[in-house]
Amino acid sequence: MKGGILPKPTPRSGVSADRRQLPALRTPARGMAALRRIAATMLVAPMVTKGTARTVQIQPGQWKADDGARITGPIQQTFAVPLGRLLYFERQ
Repeated sequence: MKGGILPKPTPRSGVSADRRQLPALRTPARGMAALRRIAATMLVAPMVTKGTARTVQIQPGQWKADDGARITGPIQQTFAVPLGRLLYFERQ
């Protein structure tokens, strides 16, 4: 990794050829298992349309929002999301 923080992407895939950085993604089966573990503990709700609010279906359980708010699901809730904020939740 000379000259920068991240390795240069390969022209074909756009993904780094240096898979040592992401050992869980060396094989498709390991990669899917890693994604399932992340999906079970994180909920990401980016803005996909114009506006300043986003309605999110929160799954059952205790969640902590990116701004520190605590939420108990299941619930559907609307959040104010200013430009530049990525709305995400971590399962507690």
